[in-house]
Amino acid sequence: MTIAEWVRMPRPGREESIQIALRVAPEWLLRADAVARRMERPGLFVTRTSVSRMAMAQGLDLLERAAGMEDEESEPEPVQVGSHATGEGVRGA
Repeated sequence: MTIAEWVRMPRPGREESIQIALRVAPEWLLRADAVARRMERPGLFVTRTSVSRMAMAQGLDLLERAAGMEDEESEPEPVQVGSHATGEGVRGA
């Protein structure tokens, strides 16, 4: 993803998004910080959160292609709000 594509990428509003928490290796955050610094331009501040969103979007595209899903036109199942959304009672959350 180019910087220009990232700038044009739609950002979900609070009502349209779900907040998640992940445990990640410290090295991933260091790498995200390095990418963010490299992507910054005058007047454009890039955060590790933005880099993480880009990585997730590109990673999901890659995984969908690897799983043979690129030609599927069906909508993904909606996320159910409840114990899985909060992590309550979910192993490994």
